[in-house]
Amino acid sequence: MPFLAPVDPADRLEYTAGDQCQCDLWFPPVKIPLGDGKVGTPPVLVMVPSFPRFITARMIPSRTTTDLLAGTWELLGDVGGVPHRLLWDNEAGIGRGNTLTKPAAFFAGSLATRFVQLKPRDPESKGIVERANRYLPDVVPTRAGVRLTAGFQYPAAALVDNGCQRAHAPADGGPMDAITSDAGATPG
Repeated sequence: MPFLAPVDPADRLEYTAGDQCQCDLWFPPVKIPLGDGKVGTPPVLVMVPSFPRFITARMIPSRTTTDLLAGTWELLGDVGGVPHRLLWDNEAGIGRGNTLTKPAAFFAGSLATRFVQLKPRDPESKGIVERANRYLPDVVPTRAGVRLTAGFQYPAAALVDNGCQRAHAPADGGPMDAITSDAGATPG
């Protein structure tokens, strides 16, 4: 009788190129100058394609629908295509209870993608972007060489020297190796 049970295949999530991006908001741990002597912590929209697992992020002015969609549009340009699905928790600017806001539904329909709203307290389904959110406070001010300002941008290229060199078994290499196949598999 073996001491360890075999790995349960139901416990592992598999990702394919172009299938999904996990989206979330991260709030910087420091106050940021906003202009006119004001400081605050505006949200940073973080988007991580699940197959190549590289991080893109953009600071947005607020959590409103228009700001979330504008930030998503910009980050899709950084990703290089439109995935089949954009995973979100129940962010009010996207929708609540599997009902999208009208602008979010129009946005998804225009791009031939769909927003998938996850159940509350379901960290497993968004684990990649949640790990990215824990990673950002350590690397943004130092490794990326960026001073946090209201114009904060965090493209995948900022990770090339460190994070994107690690091999990921599902992608058969590092994230930078998988970006081309992920972008080629997206419909947009």
